[in-house]
Amino acid sequence: MVKGLSKMNCFKNKKIGVVGCGNMGGALIKALLSHRMVKSHRLYVYDTVRGKTLPYKKKYGARIVLSFEQLLRRTDILLLAVKPQDIKDLVKGIPKSRFTATLIISILAGTTISYLTKLLGNKAKIVRCMPNLGIVVGYGMTAVCKNRNVSLRDLSIAERIFSCCGMTVRIPEKYINVVTALSGSGPAYYFFLTELLTAEGMSRGIKRTNAEALAQHTALGAARLMQQSKASPKELRKRVTSPGGTTEAAFTVLGSARYKRFFSSAITKAIKRAEKLST
Repeated sequence: MVKGLSKMNCFKNKKIGVVGCGNMGGALIKALLSHRMVKSHRLYVYDTVRGKTLPYKKKYGARIVLSFEQLLRRTDILLLAVKPQDIKDLVKGIPKSRFTATLIISILAGTTISYLTKLLGNKAKIVRCMPNLGIVVGYGMTAVCKNRNVSLRDLSIAERIFSCCGMTVRIPEKYINVVTALSGSGPAYYFFLTELLTAEGMSRGIKRTNAEALAQHTALGAARLMQQSKASPKELRKRVTSPGGTTEAAFTVLGSARYKRFFSSAITKAIKRAEKLST
């Protein structure tokens, strides 16, 4: 697992291209430049909606190109951050031989390495990544896997890119749908719990701003504790759960076998949906 950043620029003279300037692509562009992992004149961006690229040129000095083929020709590392359904048309007409010299890093949801290989060729170097929304604020979690053409050095480059905005973990691709259900969808589970806690506070007379603050900062504190403590989440939970106390009373419901089965069923549903959406 890669934590944080090395002060050394591990890309040296590499040129990086980003296709797709939505939430995820934009977050990666900002992270790469703000952490000085790449110089602005070596970062190229392309989006079919040209207006989306202009802010990155004006604010950060990134270079704009006018076609995907031009982006491919000018870069050594290419980040695919478009909608999954757009990738086929994006690469249409480009000879597969053009992809052999470029490290392809994909964050296309549900898009398998085998499908990308079919589009880009058997010699393409492909790293598949599954980041979550946390990368937008620098606290993302990204799982990475690769095909056989990718060296460990190239894989470490992909990990460095995503370590700009969080942490990474290497996994075999066969587990990517599980990762999608756990950490890809995971932020929504925490948002939902925050919604529930906020609603419970309001229903009992606490005004919304205070109820939201109580729920949000409790979540933030718990996350920091889990990160910084050597104790497991289970051990930390037990420390809060005093015998005969309020937390123990709550866990007569939350700790029940029925509740655990309910949560497991939800994750299973998410995994099955991820499998169905995979190409």
